[in-house]
Amino acid sequence: MTWKEAIRKVLLDEGGPLHYTDITTRIFENGYKGKTDSGATPEQTVCAQLATKKEIFRQLGGGVYELIDPTADVPAQPESKSEKKQVKEEAAQIEMNNIIKNFGLFWSRADVNWKTMNLYGTQNIGPSIVNFKDQRGIYLLHDAREVIYVGQAVKQPISKRLADHCRDRLNGRWDRFSWFGFYGVNEDGTLMQDDFKNTNFSMENLANAFEAILIEGLEPRQNRKAGNDFGFEFIQAQDPELEEDKAAFALMKKHMKK
Repeated sequence: MTWKEAIRKVLLDEGGPLHYTDITTRIFENGYKGKTDSGATPEQTVCAQLATKKEIFRQLGGGVYELIDPTADVPAQPESKSEKKQVKEEAAQIEMNNIIKNFGLFWSRADVNWKTMNLYGTQNIGPSIVNFKDQRGIYLLHDAREVIYVGQAVKQPISKRLADHCRDRLNGRWDRFSWFGFYGVNEDGTLMQDDFKNTNFSMENLANAFEAILIEGLEPRQNRKAGNDFGFEFIQAQDPELEEDKAAFALMKKHMKK
């Protein structure tokens, strides 16, 4: 099943509009696409498909889309080379208009191996894991839900700045962190480390980015909505080395009891 067909099927199942992140989740939940062969950026793929297939999908604003004509018969057929190229170009354009390409909210300090400084995340639970170790951007340190520090990482990666805070005066003050990255992610999960210079943003894009960072990071009670769409969220994945350490420790304790 192509992405276009999977998206249409989800919207038909729903019987109404959905946000592209919900569409992506339901595609996997319903088995319309497999996670193992969907690359590291399925939400970007879905977003680009929705944006390019304007004869099928209508944008209602804020990342929400609906079917233009649910009764229309759309023949099932593989995408042509020109369609694939158009989708790829649309995905690139979406990123170019965003200052913040991707972000992670309230990641756990305990799930990071600070010796290697690898920051692992997935766009939707299951697809390829992305390592944001070399990401640049803005970061927040949280003590429970309170923001206690705001920093920038431009000359050094976010991971290095966070690792430094594991040893400086803030060491005992934070247990979670949020980050907002300038580098986009390729479909194969690698970072576009020269991506920011290709960004083509307007004053509105700049305002959206600032607003979104503040709303997502501070969660003001009077804001009735999240920040404007300004990038793709990645969910934290625990460092595999930490999982191995925990398993080894549990095995050692088991033997000690014997």
